[in-house]
Amino acid sequence: MARPTIQTANPSADAAAVLRRLGFALLFFAVPLASLFSRRALVVMAPLAVVLLVLAAALDGSAKHPGRS
Repeated sequence: MARPTIQTANPSADAAAVLRRLGFALLFFAVPLASLFSRRALVVMAPLAVVLLVLAAALDGSAKHPGRS
């Protein structure tokens, strides 16, 4: 019987995945729902979601290329 290969834990890739999911959830669900109640919600929440996505890309990029700074 073949054993499954064990994946090594990569905390930065896991953190990037969580931040990416949170950023997309804000963009696609929270911003439209909040904009129904307040016009300022888009101004506050959209940049926050973009910052989360940029942080996720930075974390994920460093996880894929550990030798680069």
